[in-house]
Amino acid sequence: MKRIITLTLAFVMLLSVCGCRSNNSENNSSAVEIIEVEEIVVDETGSQIASNVDQSENASISQNDDASSQGGTSSTASDKETVTIDYNTVTEVDICDEIVRLYLDATDPKKQYTFLSQYGDLMLDHQVLPLEWESDGSHTYTVYISENADFSNAYVMGASGNKPDNTGICVPGKTYYWKVLGIYSKEPLAGGKIKIKDAPVRWVKLEGVSNVRDMGGWKTESGKTVSYEKIYRGAMLDDITTKGLDTLKTLGIKTDIDVRSTASWDTHSAVERTGLKYYFIDSDYSYEAILNEFIDTVGPNLQELFKLLADESNYPIYLHCGGGTDRTGTYSFILNGLLGVSYEDLTRDYELTSYAGADRWRGNGTGGTFAPDDLIHENVSNSQVDATWGVLNKEFMESEYCTDGKLSTAIENFLLARGVKQEHIDAYKKIMLE
Repeated sequence: MKRIITLTLAFVMLLSVCGCRSNNSENNSSAVEIIEVEEIVVDETGSQIASNVDQSENASISQNDDASSQGGTSSTASDKETVTIDYNTVTEVDICDEIVRLYLDATDPKKQYTFLSQYGDLMLDHQVLPLEWESDGSHTYTVYISENADFSNAYVMGASGNKPDNTGICVPGKTYYWKVLGIYSKEPLAGGKIKIKDAPVRWVKLEGVSNVRDMGGWKTESGKTVSYEKIYRGAMLDDITTKGLDTLKTLGIKTDIDVRSTASWDTHSAVERTGLKYYFIDSDYSYEAILNEFIDTVGPNLQELFKLLADESNYPIYLHCGGGTDRTGTYSFILNGLLGVSYEDLTRDYELTSYAGADRWRGNGTGGTFAPDDLIHENVSNSQVDATWGVLNKEFMESEYCTDGKLSTAIENFLLARGVKQEHIDAYKKIMLE
């Protein structure tokens, strides 16, 4: 066995304060004894292994003492072997919740509806990062994710256990470097290189805001894909928290397009807090009026809308109504439909809101095919059907604007008839398709 010798060096310095002791003196000076002890551990060859006066270790010991005072269990980084992290091997991970993934992968409408009806009451509007590491006794951990090997411009998220929180801004198809540090870690506890599995949905968690997702990821009839990180859709920003604002900043969002039917909500407060360029487009609820009074009401705004969309300096854009469901869904239908996303996929995108606390599924809860009256949401307060999703497709496909049997053509002709410029439509397509 290796023989360990411990040498203890003690240096004692006695300091005396000058002054005479006298039985009558009121000021008695005591000798102050200061002892410094340095313990050096050496092996049998005389090589030094460790010293107990290392400043960084003292800091760890101090943290240990602090954790112990709180009743926690901890260990220092020196208690564990250094972790070797492989940043060369790429591992694919899926940020979709398992239920959402099953819904997206299902090709049969009946199966898609099954996942919606059985699990639609779950709040799954967040990313799931399947990263794990061995605990070092820390109460909290910090996870760093970056597209760069040197972790510049890293996104930072917390973790209360040995898994990251259900937040994040990872983009499907992209590759990232990651590492995690604990309270007691001087070096990363784990890390690696990951590629995010492709998916036509990218939830983004904005604290204080629900149902936020990227409009990118969907395949189009031309074979191209709608670009991620360009337009986000979701609920109103009125109650966004400080943490949510930080995420908004990380996303780099510049423009807020509000399509609520009134701007009398807490709009000004939200605009002031977010600092985004703000545009209001007064919108109705009714889908059945898509080709008449609804669009005619906002018709003059469509020209301004596509003028905004044609200017790349306005991106990324946040598009929202109150809950990010019906009015936002209508504009998402027009914008992604124009790009060539199929009606079936537009419907699946609309239905994803079911995993954000608001049931939106085909057949008003009976399942079925994509018939014109399939997706009906009844507004109980108004005692009327105000979101007949299938009517959108039916009205466009049976209108004079559908000249070649394609939804994208019908939408484009419709917009041109409302005064939207062709150059703005073309610029929008160029920005959004890859």
